[in-house]
Amino acid sequence: MSVPAKDSKNSLQQLYDISQELISALNMQTVLERVLSLSLEIVESSAASIFVLNANAEPLDAAIIVEGKVHQHTVDRLKSTLDSGLAGWVARNQQPALIADTGKDPRWQAREYPGKKNFGPKSALSAPLQVGSQLIGVITLTNNSPQAYQQNDLELVQAIADQAAVAVANAQLFEASQRRADVMAALAETAAQITATLDLDEVLSRILRQTYRAMNVDAAGLALVDQEKKVVVFQAVAGENPPRKTGQTIKFNQDIIGWVAQHGELAVVPNVRDDVRFGIQPILENGYELKA
Repeated sequence: MSVPAKDSKNSLQQLYDISQELISALNMQTVLERVLSLSLEIVESSAASIFVLNANAEPLDAAIIVEGKVHQHTVDRLKSTLDSGLAGWVARNQQPALIADTGKDPRWQAREYPGKKNFGPKSALSAPLQVGSQLIGVITLTNNSPQAYQQNDLELVQAIADQAAVAVANAQLFEASQRRADVMAALAETAAQITATLDLDEVLSRILRQTYRAMNVDAAGLALVDQEKKVVVFQAVAGENPPRKTGQTIKFNQDIIGWVAQHGELAVVPNVRDDVRFGIQPILENGYELKA
């Protein structure tokens, strides 16, 4: 059964309410969940998902709400939809899409969720989040009944996506500024602590601990270069299960660390599985899985 068309005045008021609510939200996960909640309220749907993408259209953050329940570990769970599902089609074409019957459209990739009973054909809407010409995300809504959406619903979802794009961009800027502030504070604290000790191991350990906390990463390591032996030696590590151990030696041009030591250049690897320059083993001997 078709969702009743929203009148223009009501739709404009709803969009205004969304923009007012999202304008002050700066935490990324809060922004994503509120966008989905508001979308589900305005466009009658049973589930909704949203991706935040980097410049290479790779997922950075995500959120899913199914039958009123927020699901966790969303990036890994949704990644396949970017490869072969509707969200991926929208991201590649940078245009919205309406599927009247998911059982008849090859762009749809069926997914199952715990406690979700309806796995039959449904209808779906999806729209890109863009700031100017830059794609920064994709939002998708589904209804458990085929033929549930109309063209005006797709237009409304695209309008919501436009509002969401601004909120996501603001959250990204805020997080970036917070990281810079944390790094500066960490540098200042590290400089103060360094003056309090002349022990090299303690100095390096303090520097790494401050960097680890400021950058909010899973693990970190600090190694010194031995130019004579053409190796780097780890002096300090941080994290619950760091990929390297104190005292471990890496040869020049071995792994990203040895490559940086040999070439004297900065290296950023968004996904170690996709970068063949460094011969990185994504899963190390201790079971630690490198991602970026």
